[in-house]
Amino acid sequence: MFPNAVRARGQALGSFVHWVMAALVSLTFPMIAEVSGAHIFVTCYSGYAESIEAPGDMDDLVRHVVCLDRATGEPVWQKTFAPKLPESAYKAGNDSRHGYASSTPATDGERLYVFFGASGLYCLDLDGNVLWQSSA
Repeated sequence: MFPNAVRARGQALGSFVHWVMAALVSLTFPMIAEVSGAHIFVTCYSGYAESIEAPGDMDDLVRHVVCLDRATGEPVWQKTFAPKLPESAYKAGNDSRHGYASSTPATDGERLYVFFGASGLYCLDLDGNVLWQSSA
């Protein structure tokens, strides 16, 4: 989702580039972020593969689900998920385009479903509480 030049400047959770790009993508392509009522749900990751030059240690990978207020863009809640390791090793090329949280979240209006590859499928309520998890 982020070109290599942008990733090199920083796509870390909380970085200016990350939030601006996430907002642009969410506003331009609503199917990438799941919208439910007054909330927008996005997935992202941190701790590993944030830089092509120095991807870091896979043990530091953390996945996130973030709930944003649709009117203000302010975070409402964030849930973190430890990965099931080992994940696929990061390398420049296609891996640098999709990351470790590229699946689109989905909701039925009561529950939120997120898929994190080898770590599996998670079902959350709309307040961010995990209801169940299924291994991949």
